[in-house]
Amino acid sequence: MTMTTQLLTESPPPGPGVYPGVPMREYAKWPYLNGSLLACAYLPDGTVSMKHLRAYEQGRLVKESADLLLGRAIHTRLLEPHLFATQFAVAGPCNGILKSGPSKGQTCGKPGAASLEGCWFCWQHAPAGAESPDNLLSEAEAAACEELAANIGKHKVVKLFKAHGGVEVSFVWDQPVAYTVGGAEKETTIRMKGRVDKDLPEPHGIPPTVVDLKTTHLGHHTPFWFARQLYEYCYDLKAAIYVDGLERLTGVRREFFWIVVEKTCPYDVNAVRADEETLEVGRARYNDILSRYAACQETGEWPGVNENWEWGGLPAWKRRKGKGSL
Repeated sequence: MTMTTQLLTESPPPGPGVYPGVPMREYAKWPYLNGSLLACAYLPDGTVSMKHLRAYEQGRLVKESADLLLGRAIHTRLLEPHLFATQFAVAGPCNGILKSGPSKGQTCGKPGAASLEGCWFCWQHAPAGAESPDNLLSEAEAAACEELAANIGKHKVVKLFKAHGGVEVSFVWDQPVAYTVGGAEKETTIRMKGRVDKDLPEPHGIPPTVVDLKTTHLGHHTPFWFARQLYEYCYDLKAAIYVDGLERLTGVRREFFWIVVEKTCPYDVNAVRADEETLEVGRARYNDILSRYAACQETGEWPGVNENWEWGGLPAWKRRKGKGSL
């Protein structure tokens, strides 16, 4: 049997296949599991909680923040620049008039948050009827997207990748899953979906490759810091499941590259090629969550961190034998 997440869509979702150029809003409606949802089972310390995955799947927990909005804007500007102006609004400075203080009578000038008849206003000065559009960026954020795009395009690895392949490639496949319920070993198939920033199935001069763009904080693009983020945010799990999914569909084994760029000046870039050990860890992690997911679907039970009690207390690095100073 094939198990899927039940969501309403405006049109029937596609079956297995590779679908370049599908808008993100349409892809998001496809009612299948993906690597991002599987990663929701992992808490920041690596503990697994299927209760958390279920809450995200049902929409009771939502990952949304200004950082995610900026990340989407950066992805769009780099990968689909022709869509940037239609998908993101850029707020101008507030046109409200100051009524007191040393600058009385002058325009406010703070970043705008809502607009009316082509004029921007901060929330303090927004008149009745002013509205805040979706996907609103400040002028500084829009300028950062432009500078980042110009800078990342100079990197020699990025130049190589830009010459080939399709961007924002979506795909659907059926993933075999082995799981255990009540001591009995079982098998099923779960329909999955994936979306990669760039897919190069038949490039010239380099092996078939998947490219994933990651933005990070200042200085956190270095090998040391990115390795820490890679495990915490389950980048290894996502890389492995998308490499495996595309191979299942096309028969072509791909390399996996992360292009890691600072999202603030000076927008330095690091290109990281996933080694086989990293992909093996990611493969083990996604297979583990899929096995748990299949069991939870059958039993209707979605366990959290601990269904029993355990001994506990201070972390190991704080424990001392006998009396000691704090």
